[in-house]
Amino acid sequence: MSKEKLLYGIIGILLTISLIAIYGTISARRVASIDLSRQGSSDNRKEDILVVTGLGKVSVKPDVAYLNVGVRTTDKNAKKAQDDNKDIMENVMTKLKSLKIDEEDIQTTVYNIWPRYSYNNGETLEGYEVENMIKITVRDIDSVGDVLDEVSKEGANRSIGIEFGILDSDIVYKQALEQAMDDAKNKAEVMSKNASMTIQKPLAIYEGNEASQVYIGDMMYDTRSMMVLDDADSIAEVPISSGELEIQANVTIVYETRQQ
Repeated sequence: MSKEKLLYGIIGILLTISLIAIYGTISARRVASIDLSRQGSSDNRKEDILVVTGLGKVSVKPDVAYLNVGVRTTDKNAKKAQDDNKDIMENVMTKLKSLKIDEEDIQTTVYNIWPRYSYNNGETLEGYEVENMIKITVRDIDSVGDVLDEVSKEGANRSIGIEFGILDSDIVYKQALEQAMDDAKNKAEVMSKNASMTIQKPLAIYEGNEASQVYIGDMMYDTRSMMVLDDADSIAEVPISSGELEIQANVTIVYETRQQ
C-alpha cells in the first residue's frame, strides 16, 4: 500500500470518529432538552385553586352627629346684608358654646354673597343675599334635636341634613373584616367538600377593593337634603332618631386545592 493511500485511510477513519462524536453530542443534547422540557412542564403546572369572597357586617349605634346649618340674610344694601348675617351667626355661636359645643367642633364651610335680580320688567337689582354655613360636631347624640331647636331660635334658617357616624370606626371595621374572613373560609370549606377537594394554604388574600359602606336601614347615612329652619317650633317637634349604622367589609381569598 502506498503512503498516499495510507494517509487517505487514516483521514477517513478520523472523519468517521468525529462524525460519530458530533452525532452523539447532538443526540445527548436532544435528550437533555426533552427531559428539561418535561421537567419544566411539571414545575410550571398550574395549581388547582379556589377563589372565594367573604362579607362581614357589624351594626352599631352611632356616637357622633354632624349638623350642617347656616344663616341666610337679604337686603338691598350688600353691607347691611353682611352685617345682619354676622350678628345672627354670632348669636348662634354663643348659643352653641352654652350648649357645651367646643369651638374646635364648629367649622365654617360656606360663605357666599351674591346679587338678587328681578326679571318682571327687565333685569332689576333687588338686593343681595349672604349665606354663611357651619358644620357642627355633636358628640352627645341625644342632644341633636335640642341643638337644632336652639340654633333655629337664634336665627339659623338653613340646614343641610344630619349625618350620623362613629368616632372610632376603624375598630368596628376590623370586626367586620374578621367576620368577612370567617365567611370566606366557611364558603371555601363547603365548596371544596362538595367538589371532592381539600383546601390548602391561602395563596393570596385581598381586601375588598370597594370602599366600606355605612348604612342606616336601607339608606346611606350621608344622604342629605336642604331644610329651611324658618319655624323653630316645628323643628322642636320633630324627633331625631339616630338608628343604627351597618359597617361592611369584603375580602377575597385564593386557596390552593388538592383532589381527594
